[in-house]
Amino acid sequence: MTPVAKAIWFIEAKAPAAVTLSDVAAFAGVTPHHLAHAFARVTGQSVIGYARRRRLSMAANALQQGATDILTVALDHGYASHEAFTRAFRAAFDATPEAARAAPEITLNLQERIDMTAMPNLTPTAQRYETYGPFSVAGLWVRVAPGAPNEVPQLWQRFGAYMGHVPGQRPDSGAIGLCTHSEPDGSFRYTATVEMIGATDVDAPLCRLDIAKAHYAVFYFDIHIAQVAAAWAAVMNNALPALGRNIAPAPCFEYYDARFDPATGNGGFEIWVPVSEA
Repeated sequence: MTPVAKAIWFIEAKAPAAVTLSDVAAFAGVTPHHLAHAFARVTGQSVIGYARRRRLSMAANALQQGATDILTVALDHGYASHEAFTRAFRAAFDATPEAARAAPEITLNLQERIDMTAMPNLTPTAQRYETYGPFSVAGLWVRVAPGAPNEVPQLWQRFGAYMGHVPGQRPDSGAIGLCTHSEPDGSFRYTATVEMIGATDVDAPLCRLDIAKAHYAVFYFDIHIAQVAAAWAAVMNNALPALGRNIAPAPCFEYYDARFDPATGNGGFEIWVPVSEA
C-alpha cells in the first residue's frame, strides 16, 4: 500500500475524530513534508483539508438522516462548539447545519472517500538517479493551491516572452518548472524558469533562485504535456514508493529538454524528485 493510500485508510479509520498531519504521516511511514507533497500531487487536496471535509460530510449525512441535536453532532465530529462547527460547515457547503437538518433533500457538495483504484496508472518511460547542483535559475512564479492547475499553463504562456532573453541564461538550458515553498495545506510556489550561468542578477518581474546540491530520482515520461498532472500522481503514488525513498526537503521540478516541443506539447518531460540517499 502506498503512503497516500495508507493516509486515506488512516483518516477513514480515525473518522470522525480530527487528525494531525504528523499522525497521518507517521502511520504512512513517511515524513510530514513527504506526505503533504505526495498527497496534494495525487489527490489535488491537502491531507488536513481532505480529512476536514470528510468529517464535515459525515456530519452532514448524520443531520440529513435525522440527527436532531446539532451540538451533539458537532462534538461527535471533532468540533468543540456549535459556533465552530457552523463556521466550518458553512465554509464547506455554503449552508448551515440547521438548513441541512431542516431540508434533507438539499444537495450538498459532500466529500466522498477517495478511491485509490481510480488513480492514474502511468509508467515512466525511463528512470534513474542523479546528483545535481548547486545551480541557479530565473523566472516567473505563482502560488498553486491543490486542485487549481490552470495557473501553471498561464504562467508558462507569460514566461514564453522571456525565454532566450533572460540575462545570464545558459544557452543550452531547457525549461524548468520548479516547485518550492511547500506548505502543509498542499500549496506550493511554482516557478517557470531557465538555468543561469554565474551570479547574474535579474530585474522584476523575474526572480532568481539558487538551488543547493541534491540527490534526485529522475522519471522520464514520453507523453503529452496535458498529462503532466497524471505523471506527477503516478510518480508520487507508484514509482517513488517502489524505490523506498523519502522525499528530501529540497525543490522538485519538471525539466523540458530539447525533445519537448512547446508548440505541440509533445516530446515528453522529466520529473526530478529530491530523495534520501540509500
